[in-house]
Amino acid sequence: MSAPFPDRAQVDSEHVPDLLLLYLAVAYGADRRFDKDEERSVCALLTSWLPEASGSFIAGMVRTALDLYRSGQVLDVEDLALGLRSVLPPALRLQVLLDLSRIAHADGERSPAEAAVIDRVRTLWSS
Repeated sequence: MSAPFPDRAQVDSEHVPDLLLLYLAVAYGADRRFDKDEERSVCALLTSWLPEASGSFIAGMVRTALDLYRSGQVLDVEDLALGLRSVLPPALRLQVLLDLSRIAHADGERSPAEAAVIDRVRTLWSS
């Protein structure tokens, strides 16, 4: 019996920074807050994409990406989603949408702004 989703580790690691920025679009960009629960969720999900990476490497990636996000030096959600659509197979895009929902619920509530980001990505990936 095959796994329901392809192995995340099969995705070229060069795309993981864009995935991280998409994760942060929900975790931080939607409401300008990034609490510990969201951070733990994002780090756990990144570890699933980079299973060989150390916890400190993952935490450093998140800090660096968050700094870029806060300074406005990132692509917008549409550009990130469209770029990832071209490199992720449909089953992994579905998994990323589930990841985004998990991140949105990490702090106990999914805000309307978080839902809007996820819905926008879903729309872009289904067109």
